[in-house]
Amino acid sequence: VSKSFFSLNSKSELLDSLVFFPRSFKQKMDQFDLSNIYPIYGGEYFSTGGCILYHKDAFNLIGGWNTNIISYGYEDMEFVYRAKKLGFKHISFRKNNIYHLQHFRGLDSRYNSFCKINRQEWDIVRTMNAEELMLYALNGFRRLRFDPDVEYNYTNHSSEYSLTVANNSKVDLRHSSILVLLENVSENGRHVVDFYLEYMEMNFKNFEINIVEKGSNRCDMLKNKLGVKYSYYIYKKNIAFDAFFESIINSINNQVLLLWDHYSFIQPEKLKNIFNRYAKTQSKIFEIVDDGWKPDNIWRAREFGNGLIIMSREYLLSCLGNDEFGSAKLFQHLKQTL
Repeated sequence: VSKSFFSLNSKSELLDSLVFFPRSFKQKMDQFDLSNIYPIYGGEYFSTGGCILYHKDAFNLIGGWNTNIISYGYEDMEFVYRAKKLGFKHISFRKNNIYHLQHFRGLDSRYNSFCKINRQEWDIVRTMNAEELMLYALNGFRRLRFDPDVEYNYTNHSSEYSLTVANNSKVDLRHSSILVLLENVSENGRHVVDFYLEYMEMNFKNFEINIVEKGSNRCDMLKNKLGVKYSYYIYKKNIAFDAFFESIINSINNQVLLLWDHYSFIQPEKLKNIFNRYAKTQSKIFEIVDDGWKPDNIWRAREFGNGLIIMSREYLLSCLGNDEFGSAKLFQHLKQTL
């Protein structure tokens, strides 16, 4: 509706004089008075749309507006189609008209080439079944979905972010749990274990890390890493060490334990070979000495750490309280190793 027409007439005069357009009006254009109405885009293209009302919960459940649709064009069609495809009831008020009043237009509300891109998105959405469409919407309208069995290389800097599928090169530590002892985690700054966790994430997969914290209670301040499971245990002086450590081991489901000093970086291939040897020989215990190897682009706090020990969960439990491998000796050994 032209601005001059609704500016010079009262509200009642305006409503009384507006033409009612049935859904088939384009087939009989010559029967309507278009003297005060003009196409939004100029020319002969009369755009028809409407107004969508929806419940907030339904809006969220279908993923909201499709963020791949830019500016305008197809956004309302896609939204209603998606709602109906995902099983929500839709009612059209077909006996009513809505009239678009002329108004100022910003940069994102003018004719532009995005309409062609939006049409491509509209076509993509219509190829999906209900399940695919739901996953697509709830994944933020991204067609990339993280698969826990797939490895990724990623860059995450202030000037660049990229994500690519990596070659299957990470060492598989499946069915194993790693125990790491931390002491006095600081409130400020980056903890040394952050670098260790970064090294683990870059070089290994299918592992679980159990963090035992002593002297502080701030493990929740550590940065979470992709694919790493954290379990926190706080050691208190008034608890007997044997009982405390036994409760930790009993809470771990995996049969293979790695007592790992987080100051130690072990070459992945070296750990892989020893890990395979341990699995084949079923030896009680394997020790890997830290030879000072340093991974690329990761800071190393110490030139040499205490390495790590591979042992079974049952063997470690049998050591607790055993005179042959007494608690005092075990505590000293664990403290040196972890």
